[in-house]
Amino acid sequence: MKKNRFRLRVITRWVASGFLLLFLNTVYAQQDVIPLKTILDSLETRHNIIFSYADEQVNNKSAVFPNQSFDLDESLSLLESNTGLSFEKLNDRYIVVRGNSINTICGYLHDKVSGEPIEFAIIMNTNSGESEISGIDGYFNLSLKSSEVSILITHISYSDTLLANFDAAHCHDIFLTPTISELEEVYVSNYLVKGLDKKTFGEYRINTKELQVLPGLSEPDVLHMMQVLPGIQSPLESVSDLNIRGGTNDQNLILWDGIRMFQSGHFFGLITAFNPYFTEEVNLVKNGSSAIYGEAISGILDIRSTEEVTSNFSGGGGVNWLSGDLHMNIPISPDASLSVAGRRSVADLIRTPTYRNYYTRVFSNSDVSATASEKKEDFQFYDVSGKLDWEFDEKNKLSFSLIRIVNDLTFGEEGIVNGEEVIRESRLTQQSLGLGMNYSRNWSQRLTSNLKAYFSSYRLHSLNNDITNNQRLIQENDVLDIGVQFDLESKINEQVRLTSGIQIEETGIVNLEDINNPDFRRRVKNVLIRYVGYSELSVFANESKTNLRMGIRTAYFDQLEQLITEPRLSFRHEITPFISFELKGEYKNQTTSQIIDLQTDFLGVEKRRWVLANNSDIPVMKGRQASLGFHYLKNKLLINCEGYYKIGMGIITSGQAFQNQFERVRSKGNYRTYGSEFLLSKQFDKFSFWGSYSLAWNWFDFPLLDPGSFPNNLDVRHNISIGNRLMINQFEISSGVAWHSGVPYTPYDPMMPISDGDIQYLTPNGKRLSNYLRMDLSAKYCFKLGDRATGQVGLSLWNLSDYSNIIRLYYQVDAEGGITRSEQSGLKFTPNGMIRFNI
Repeated sequence: MKKNRFRLRVITRWVASGFLLLFLNTVYAQQDVIPLKTILDSLETRHNIIFSYADEQVNNKSAVFPNQSFDLDESLSLLESNTGLSFEKLNDRYIVVRGNSINTICGYLHDKVSGEPIEFAIIMNTNSGESEISGIDGYFNLSLKSSEVSILITHISYSDTLLANFDAAHCHDIFLTPTISELEEVYVSNYLVKGLDKKTFGEYRINTKELQVLPGLSEPDVLHMMQVLPGIQSPLESVSDLNIRGGTNDQNLILWDGIRMFQSGHFFGLITAFNPYFTEEVNLVKNGSSAIYGEAISGILDIRSTEEVTSNFSGGGGVNWLSGDLHMNIPISPDASLSVAGRRSVADLIRTPTYRNYYTRVFSNSDVSATASEKKEDFQFYDVSGKLDWEFDEKNKLSFSLIRIVNDLTFGEEGIVNGEEVIRESRLTQQSLGLGMNYSRNWSQRLTSNLKAYFSSYRLHSLNNDITNNQRLIQENDVLDIGVQFDLESKINEQVRLTSGIQIEETGIVNLEDINNPDFRRRVKNVLIRYVGYSELSVFANESKTNLRMGIRTAYFDQLEQLITEPRLSFRHEITPFISFELKGEYKNQTTSQIIDLQTDFLGVEKRRWVLANNSDIPVMKGRQASLGFHYLKNKLLINCEGYYKIGMGIITSGQAFQNQFERVRSKGNYRTYGSEFLLSKQFDKFSFWGSYSLAWNWFDFPLLDPGSFPNNLDVRHNISIGNRLMINQFEISSGVAWHSGVPYTPYDPMMPISDGDIQYLTPNGKRLSNYLRMDLSAKYCFKLGDRATGQVGLSLWNLSDYSNIIRLYYQVDAEGGITRSEQSGLKFTPNGMIRFNI
């Protein structure tokens, strides 16, 4: 009751302030004594201050109204002499009114995650009704008129805290838990930078609308951004080759609004294919994943668009040196809204330095760069996203999602065949289409159901015309994936939640090769149906200081006649308000993967093709992982260290991109990786700093090869990322350094380089390339354009020092029977600028 009166007073006080002044001047001008509460309200308006008091302290008290010429101190002195109360200034804005209490208690309120002080919290003695509010430094001093003390602390952003048997002899540091609207929510916000948070069970959440500028990126790119986290890297500088704790990119599960995606990049891997201005958030899981997720033995990237029905039109657009985009949120009715976005490359209009550097990086050492000198190329990419959200009522919500991604390269060759000039056109197209539906219903406050269905298709098509050999080669890789999922979420109580569900998924993959000279055609189609059931228990105990999630997922693969069970575990416990530890583990399996038959497949650009497990030459991959981590967070200083052990079983050599003695060998094996990850972050008011370091050992085990054990192609032993950000008014600048030890490669035998036309190699992955080093810089300025419109201009500089990084090295036999050394370089110094407008 006291708390409600306090909140009502805060809300109405400022609205009525103007009328109070007029009322006092006209009604009480001739009176000597008036109610104290009226005087305090008037002084709050006159001096822009706030009084904190219990109602019973001022009720039935009157005083002489201070003269208009009095300053604040003179007015308070007059009131003290009139009422017998004391007025204590906490700071320039807050004043505590104290009565003749028999005791006082004091303390300092802090956010238990960040350690920052908490203001505007209500501190109340539930036995007698006295109340107080905390000041800007979190301090409170509560006067008591009762010897029985039971303190209740409430705040709109924090969970209620009850302190019984409060020790009034000392001022205490009291830590409040941030309120969670759902059981599973963020417990570390702004993990490295604003927009990157860590959730209760160890998942990372990236909020693209809040994400700050990062080194080397003029605009948000979530798949690039993830690489500042330890354990996540791309030695080839490609978002299509994102490696999480030693796993290959095809071992990651990528979802967009619940739709499984088989393509993640534009410009054949250098740009994330998911429009950042349509994306609401991205959830990243390295270990301890929910039982809801399957079909991946490495990481999980769950990308989601907005789920809110908007009532106001908003939109924006922009252009950078690679593409332009538009996005809009359109209200259709009070219960429905439509969100649309599109992005398209600008290379057909202007060839910027950014485009030329990207083009060289992607198409070097491929058929595109090896064509005749006189050629004409045309490259474009675009993506389209859309979503319809419809809230029937408070209990029912329905949404439909659509995404379309296209990369299209065409180039022509001119040559002389039989004395005649011949022109041939080659083409490479990569495209994806995804459709999704999600219906959720709240049956009660404790029971929610979700029904999801999706359709996903992926197509990689190449047409390679070889003028010299008069040959035409067509290659296709088509994937069709459809699924339906139903689950129930039951909140047993405020601390326990149970989620159970079923999934039915069907995946079909077609691989085609068609050659005209000699005449050859091969088309292979495989289909696999998965029936999945899962159940998961989440426990939030000890005021959310102890969190446990246990899950189990069971999948039956129809065509393989195989049943697999996958247990999952994620446990977090706070040892102190600043120190916690995490224990996570999981079993996972995967039936889809990518392989490379020949390095020249698909023009040598997108060489990987999707295939399905068949339990013969392509087994079901199995992943096992365990990790233990410790976290320290206080006063915006974050220190994190984590160790892990991970095994991937059932991999095949053709899925590892070998370019040595094992390139044409197909054999089954495993990889094992173990290591430690360290992260340090410190945030100040306008400046923040972060650094991450990964130490890892990654090995192949192929029993039928000689040798059977050797370093993984992704064995990057040391990886360091350092960055900082400075915010001055509307200007942001961020710089960073990325360094890692060189990736392994296989040298040839100098004593016998070639035998029977084949290169004679030494120990596989026996040497390493030079260390990788890159320095990046980004800057952005935000400005207003009227009441609603805003604008941004930005500039990024990738590889500021123009350091020459060799990211891949291999050898080939040339036309004369000798050995050619082939190197692939990383991006050189690459600038990129952008300008954006939003309403």
